[in-house]
Amino acid sequence: MTDPPGEAKKSIEDTGERMVPDYHKGSMMYAEHMVRYQAAGSLVKDKVVLDIACGSGYGSSILARQAARVMGVDLSEPAIEYAQQNYGAANIGFRVGDATDIPIGDESVDVVVSFETIEHIPDYKKFLKEVRRVLKAEGLFIVSTPNDKEFPEGADFHAHEFKQEELEALLRQHFENTRTYYQSTWLYNALMDE
Repeated sequence: MTDPPGEAKKSIEDTGERMVPDYHKGSMMYAEHMVRYQAAGSLVKDKVVLDIACGSGYGSSILARQAARVMGVDLSEPAIEYAQQNYGAANIGFRVGDATDIPIGDESVDVVVSFETIEHIPDYKKFLKEVRRVLKAEGLFIVSTPNDKEFPEGADFHAHEFKQEELEALLRQHFENTRTYYQSTWLYNALMDE
């Protein structure tokens, strides 16, 4: 039996750290997340994708428009239940799991997407080792995090605020080829204004 429409939405607490479209539509956070997932979606055509810290599942759903298969993993059981109820599809699976102990096999995915997650993980080096483990040899890791200038005093939910140079050096320790991109939401904002 499924919950009546709207009931699943109540299962996720709005802490401000988890993006839930129903709570945040029209906000800058919503725009930033949509830009990230749309960009990642252009890189996952016909790929097997792991969305780490998938939260409410909206991003996994965006990725699944292009990907062959998407597995969304999140530490929060209520978030996974919400994702299953609101974004479940034939090529999307959701499961509870820890980013430092990813519940899938070695070299089993083409792409790992992890947005606004690494700053929440105390043992972020273990997280990166896990990403490396589950990625196929020629796999792609797409990661985003706020830079330390965005939260100069830190944020309550963040275990670590990365400086650009620090994050780039850390990623190079685990991945052979790395590139840094910066996000702008001007295009999204322009489209929303039309």
